[in-house]
Amino acid sequence: MGATTDIAIAQKACALIGMQPITSFNDNTSEAIVLNAIYDEIVESELSGYPWRFAMAQRTLNRLTATPASKWDAAYQIPSDILMIRAVTVNDQNISYDRFDDNIYCNAGINESVVLDGTYRVKEIDWPAFFRLGIEYRLSSALASGVSMQSDLAQLLDEKAELQLRKARNIDASSQTTRKLNQNRLVNVRL
Repeated sequence: MGATTDIAIAQKACALIGMQPITSFNDNTSEAIVLNAIYDEIVESELSGYPWRFAMAQRTLNRLTATPASKWDAAYQIPSDILMIRAVTVNDQNISYDRFDDNIYCNAGINESVVLDGTYRVKEIDWPAFFRLGIEYRLSSALASGVSMQSDLAQLLDEKAELQLRKARNIDASSQTTRKLNQNRLVNVRL
């Protein structure tokens, strides 16, 4: 069974470079101090950097009573667990929008249901092994450079993280229906 908590993942990162595992992010060790400072940022950065299928969510947005000052007709609250917006739709059709602070501005009717597709902060227990391993390598690279000051080891582990996350993206991409190529555009261009 793989690591299913943030501490278990951090412990594996420590083990990858031969450090003593932490028992808490609040331990009084260099490893815990570094991991406490970077853990969430590394995880959220990796989750946001690619549209991971396991981290996608659809949320119906709540329309706000205040309207935007210009350009847009409506404002909607972005749910607090969303890290990255991937699309905003009405009736399954993508619509134009802008993000301002923690709001989505768009032109949607008062009775239309506006849905956001986005990446959310997935709990560690729900991470697939292919993603978890990439995070463990990324954390161990940060430990190698931040605690043990081994820049060569940090670079090697960062390369391993990149390779693992590249493999993970390929695996993750196969977890949805294959999209068909619209051949009409190609045929029309030829004619």
